Amino acid sequence: MRAIYRFKVDHAQPVEESMVSGTLAGELSALSKTPRNATVTAERECVLWMLSLSELDRLEREQPDVAKTFIKLILKAAKSDYDLLLASMASRA
Repeated sequence: MRAIYRFKVDHAQPVEESMVSGTLAGELSALSKTPRNATVTAERECVLWMLSLSELDRLEREQPDVAKTFIKLILKAAKSDYDLLLASMASRA
């Protein structure tokens, strides 16, 4: 899979990355209920797991402890991805 990130900054070039198995996409936009900044394209056959916002809302209502743990895991993975992306961008400068 390949992700292309487009940022709302004047003259910012899109950033592309290959995604490996287990990579999350759209998690921060979903949790913050803000517009996404990436498009992900499957380059070959793959399995995609999707959790809709309505399903996440239901999880929060019906199993708040599980939802809290799930969100913490998502944020931990997102922080790791964010750090890698920043390091990659810094090395290009």
